[in-house]
Amino acid sequence: MLEVDTGPMGNDIAVLAFSPVFSRVGEMIIMAHGCDGVVPVDDGKQPEPLFAVYRKSVAAPMREFFESGGRKISDLFGLGEIKYVEMSDARCYQNLNTLSDYETYPSKIKESTGPDGIGIDSFPGL
Repeated sequence: MLEVDTGPMGNDIAVLAFSPVFSRVGEMIIMAHGCDGVVPVDDGKQPEPLFAVYRKSVAAPMREFFESGGRKISDLFGLGEIKYVEMSDARCYQNLNTLSDYETYPSKIKESTGPDGIGIDSFPGL
């Protein structure tokens, strides 16, 4: 059982023990064999390119794209072979771009999961 206020290592242990995100990252790394990247998509098929796994084979095309003024990472997907994987729980990797996204995220989690959300309250014994 983990206790509250155990510092950074306690936080790391809790995240590694209870987060489905870390097991999904391992799966994505394995899936990246034979392609240039693995990009998760949410239930609406919206890609989450910042939570993706990319091979070094995209480093040069990515640099060229960036140096030519490109900034939208999803525009890179046509430069290599990309696999897409559905993520059943998009809440685990939601992109928070603005202060407003950050401020409203906790209420979205509680709305979709009940009063405990996915926070520490969700895990008995923590």
